[in-house]
Amino acid sequence: RKHAILAFYTYFLSEVTRFNGVLGLSGGVTGVTLKIAFDSSSKQAGSKTAYGGVADASAEKSERFTSPESLDMVHRLRRISDCVLVGRGTVDFDDCTLTVRRVPCDAQPTRVVFDPSLSLLKKKDDYKMLNDGHNVIIYHCCDTTSGLLSPAITLVDARSAECNKISPTFVVNDLQSRGIHHVMVEGGPLTALSFLKERAVDRAIIVQSPVIFKEPVPSHFDAAILTEAGLEKLGSFECGGDLIECWSLTGVEWPSGDDLRSWP
Repeated sequence: RKHAILAFYTYFLSEVTRFNGVLGLSGGVTGVTLKIAFDSSSKQAGSKTAYGGVADASAEKSERFTSPESLDMVHRLRRISDCVLVGRGTVDFDDCTLTVRRVPCDAQPTRVVFDPSLSLLKKKDDYKMLNDGHNVIIYHCCDTTSGLLSPAITLVDARSAECNKISPTFVVNDLQSRGIHHVMVEGGPLTALSFLKERAVDRAIIVQSPVIFKEPVPSHFDAAILTEAGLEKLGSFECGGDLIECWSLTGVEWPSGDDLRSWP
């Protein structure tokens, strides 16, 4: 009986530890989680392995094209991330804030932007993210800055041997030195591809919407790119009409184990 009680107690502690990580509490999830969404234009074209477009070039402004349930999932992922990372183009096109809004949240994640030439600062008053008072880290590759900045904005020189190229590996290491251990990469496709090229992604959430864009912006994404980055597909599930694929480093289980829906 004592052995049975001890075995149950050990199992209980292991489950508490695992779900603390899933919920973003002590011992939380670390590494890089990539999330990216596509339309179904590639399926319409008959492809079985390529992913669709990431935006509609015919639209005057960026519009959400995934389901409300998928959007809730994204905000849950932001909530359990130390930072949310995008490229300059995503900020310029979407004027996004990358804050947690659709689910309860005690503290907002830091926003991280790749902007090699600091072009966003030339129009810094035009972007909500640069004026909302929440922390922003901008990685760049140039010598000068543009005027006075909010105390919430940090500039980091990320120049490497390749001029105007920011290394995701350098950024992940620098973020860790700042106490940021779970990085959510939310776009755009070029930024996502740069992380995959350096095999800097620990897990990926691929959202495939049934929407078909009128003029899809090509993503240049397919399953082979994820595989070459050392990821394997663990499974998929439906979320409000969207198809969610879960990929993880080979041999590494999903943060919620076999129940893919439970995380995030």
